Amino acid sequence: MHGTHMALAQSPAPAAVPAAASSDLDRQYDAAFQEMLAQPANLDVLFKFASLASQTGDLEGAISALERMLLINPESPRVRLELGVLYFRLGSYEVSRTYLESALKAPNMPADVRARAQQFMAEVESKEKPSHFSGELFLGWRYQSNANLGPSTTNVLLFGQIASLNQAAVGSPDWGIVSSAQIRHNYDLGRQDKSTIETILSTYINRQFSVALANVTLLDVSTGPRFQIFNGTFEDVSLKPFFSGGYIMVNDAPYYGSYGTGLELAALISDRLRNVSSFQVRRHDHTNNYYLVNNSQYRGVEYTGATGFQFALSNTVTLFANGTASRYETDQTPAQSYTL
Repeated sequence: MHGTHMALAQSPAPAAVPAAASSDLDRQYDAAFQEMLAQPANLDVLFKFASLASQTGDLEGAISALERMLLINPESPRVRLELGVLYFRLGSYEVSRTYLESALKAPNMPADVRARAQQFMAEVESKEKPSHFSGELFLGWRYQSNANLGPSTTNVLLFGQIASLNQAAVGSPDWGIVSSAQIRHNYDLGRQDKSTIETILSTYINRQFSVALANVTLLDVSTGPRFQIFNGTFEDVSLKPFFSGGYIMVNDAPYYGSYGTGLELAALISDRLRNVSSFQVRRHDHTNNYYLVNNSQYRGVEYTGATGFQFALSNTVTLFANGTASRYETDQTPAQSYTL
């Protein structure tokens, strides 16, 4: 390596660069590629191309150059380390482990190379565990000028006549705390079709300081297997049949419980464009309570179709477009059915 210090990939994903710098990087990449074709056995030329290929996102090109370097100099732990890192970035954790282990076995390995190899080995071991949790949490404090969505005065028109409402029904301002959380669990089944069991738990809680009528608590869960339906041909098309259930409370009283089943299809249409579409059938079991004595008239079945597109403008900016259509049909009160 003639003293060249190798550090192709410091993080699992390349950083975004300004457009002008990216254009200059592309020119350097093209020039390095031509130079590599002219000098395929020059280690410095191969490393230069591998470095530029990694920066431009051509991980396969970087891997090809580094593997050629190993043919020329098979004892280099730095090359094995960088190959382990690049395969990690590609999601090929088993291959990454092989290169990292061979790098760590090398005698007289520099301390910085050993530390970096150990860091990525720990990442590989974490990724290879069958069970993974992830999630998001949101907590906020908000003010509403009309927390209970009431009218501004007690006088309203009822069947063409002026009627007076109780003062408690008039719109009231209030402060409240809003929180939501989503926890995801994936269990890798270790199959060739990359099948996993996916479980998603979502919660939403809104607590008002004074207007308890606007208190809302929501709990929702879905679970099911996800697997590739064109294993060996289209690797990025997966199907997920799932079961779902939920429970909602309003004004600290049961509003309805729900349960159902559905199907989700996820596909990578291009390098930058992804689509996720789903269809779900869900039963809503509304129950009467002390302040909604006729709540049971809303019992019925909901049919929902949804689709969403994600387009990556860059490594840091993604555009989202989502659409949902639903039909709710009540059991005994057709007037309460609706399409959304």
